[in-house]
Amino acid sequence: MGVKHVLDVALRGANLELILHVSTAYVDGKKAGIVLEKPLHQYRSYDGQLDLDISEEIAFAEAKLQELVCSNASEDTIKRSMKKIGTQRAQKFGWVSTYVFTKAMGEMLVHEHRSRLPVVVIRPTAIASTLREPFPRWIEGIKTIDTWVANYGKGHLKVLQGDVTTIIDIVPADIVVNAMLCIVSCHRQGPLDLIYHIGSSTRNPLKIGELVHAMFRYFLEKPFISAAGEGIKVKQPIVPASMSSFYEHMDDMAGRGLSTTDERDMTDTIVSRESTISQFDDSNMQRLIAMTSERDRELIPCDTKFINWEKYLMETHVPSVMECESREATRARL
Repeated sequence: MGVKHVLDVALRGANLELILHVSTAYVDGKKAGIVLEKPLHQYRSYDGQLDLDISEEIAFAEAKLQELVCSNASEDTIKRSMKKIGTQRAQKFGWVSTYVFTKAMGEMLVHEHRSRLPVVVIRPTAIASTLREPFPRWIEGIKTIDTWVANYGKGHLKVLQGDVTTIIDIVPADIVVNAMLCIVSCHRQGPLDLIYHIGSSTRNPLKIGELVHAMFRYFLEKPFISAAGEGIKVKQPIVPASMSSFYEHMDDMAGRGLSTTDERDMTDTIVSRESTISQFDDSNMQRLIAMTSERDRELIPCDTKFINWEKYLMETHVPSVMECESREATRARL
């Protein structure tokens, strides 16, 4: 609805130059292989087979919420129930979560207005801590691969299911902001494409094996200090290449009386999110970067090709995740 309200205001404005809508690459992230910078099916399910009426979805959600309120359900019950309902509706139409479902609906509203308003969409992949600006390591909350990092550093995650050659698509937050500035500053120079991906999987892919290696090296050198003041010792993570080998390993651990709950829960979550391996084409973004001057490319760098992943992970992202984790732990104790 936020998108709808902004578009309604924009339609009443004069001399509007651009509306830049921030979406997510994962609105189209269920396709294996290369994902092109193309609009979604307009008011259709992900596979194009079902009609999708946004007004009906909003009315459905409001009605379910009203039912829970009228039944005097607790705030916790309402939160859990609405989350479950949202996930069910998202999956009915082919999206994995409420987040990407509502992002997809937002894109559909933007696409509907493309003939009346100068609208473009930027689709970032998984956003990570800042590379340089406003300073290195800025992060807000634990997200995506940060869960792996934090739980491995704390000694909870010893097994990470996945092929070590699988590509993970992350992009530092300041690179995303710079890409937005690039779009805003360059749109007068020529016709705009509608969709811009900003990620790393095609230009500078990061593999699970590289992430695992960086995590191991980092925590070997700088162990996480527990609430009891003890340094957590980590071992090289085990990375089974298939779910069957993962569960065989879990059964073996259980047979030896070792806890497997954390590994099972976290891996089930990870697999559900990353079940399809996609690489996001960013040709439109690259053409736009090529239109900028060399000075502007230095001033607002937004090309992920030049990120040194080992350096970024060891010196920036992993420490930023653990600093955030320490702050959260401190808040919880207070």
